[in-house]
Formats: sequence, C-alpha cells, structure tokens
Amino acid sequence: MRPIDSLKNNSVPILFIHGKKDNFVRVNNCYELYKEGTFARDIEIFPDANHAACISNNRDLYKEKISEFLKNIKVL
Repeated sequence: MRPIDSLKNNSVPILFIHGKKDNFVRVNNCYELYKEGTFARDIEIFPDANHAACISNNRDLYKEKISEFLKNIKVL
C-alpha cells in the first residue's frame, strides 16, 4: 500500500515536516500527502534541511511547530 492510500480514510491529525533539500524523498511527495483527505493537518517545509535533518537544521523551529500543532489540535 502506498502512504497516500492510507490517508483517504484517516482521522488522526498529522503534522507533515520535510526538508526541501531532501534528495531521498521528494518534497512534492510531502505536499501530495498533505493535500489528501479531510483530517486535521499542517505542513512545515524546512528550506535548508536534507533527508531526516529538519530537527538538526533548526531545532527551535522544529520544536515550536510541534508545540503549535499539538495546541491547535487541543492535545496540549
């Protein structure tokens, strides 16, 4: 199953975080996943981050976006 297929009936909130300089998974894949479905979601693209490097690229922004998302979905 493709990841996008699993989102069609998803009801779990998702924060999509991706590095724009990712050479392993295209950033367009993240945008496609973000657009799928009607569940609560947000997206943050780190312009200077490579694959799996967003947290090390900008730890403060990474933590801020997660906290903000959790507050928006009423978890914190």
